[in-house]
Amino acid sequence: MKRNGLQKWMLMAGLVMTAAAGAWGAEASLDLSLNSHYIWRGQVLNDEPVFQPSLTVSGPCGLSFNTWANMDVTDNLDNQGEFNEVDLTVSYSHNLCEKVSLEVGIVDYVLKTAENTGELYLVAGADVLLSPTVRLYYDFDEVQDFYAQLAVGHSMAFLEEKLSLDLGASLGFGGSDYNEYYFTFTPAEGEEGEAIVNDSAALNDLNLSAGLTYAFSETLSLAGNVQYVALLDSDIEDAAEAVYGEKDAVYGGVTLSRSF
Repeated sequence: MKRNGLQKWMLMAGLVMTAAAGAWGAEASLDLSLNSHYIWRGQVLNDEPVFQPSLTVSGPCGLSFNTWANMDVTDNLDNQGEFNEVDLTVSYSHNLCEKVSLEVGIVDYVLKTAENTGELYLVAGADVLLSPTVRLYYDFDEVQDFYAQLAVGHSMAFLEEKLSLDLGASLGFGGSDYNEYYFTFTPAEGEEGEAIVNDSAALNDLNLSAGLTYAFSETLSLAGNVQYVALLDSDIEDAAEAVYGEKDAVYGGVTLSRSF
């Protein structure tokens, strides 16, 4: 499917779900996040503050549509005040049994400073101790390879369940073509440094997170979080430092959430 065809199809799906929200009893949620960095799968895409809004419309049959965007808010960047990425996601979720759930979906990454691409994904989660979740993504466009992630987490409630402490950890793994696409460094003419090629499957990123969420009501909450991300493969570390400027980081942010 051509890029513009995919984007039109996903936008149409989102418009249909949004228009039908009232008639079908669908639910919507809006998240407004301000983060100190923009880090994606261990890649430090921006080490300065960003604004990242997200709108999700969920239907009664397990279908959902999400629009997520990134805006650089510092005044020393060329695209300050503009959205340089918009991600469109259509997904379907289903409970296989009381403890196990599955979600499948497609994501279209619309990028201003890089080639657009798209991914299919599968998420399996278990409602047991530490809530283990396995995520598998396949980039069918630019990369044509897999990225997998294993995540665990635990939440504790306080103050009559108005305040919650959320702890999480995840480990990512990239296929050979995935690592070559995102973690290969080729110096430009006249630029110092040697070329670094990562063309083997390897562990990518380790993420540790802690956050506090306070619920003002059933529909309004405010959350703050801090995260640490590190790359585990030494060759990928070297390439990330050359391409993105950093190989690990501590960052945080706040999110205001409203459901409808």
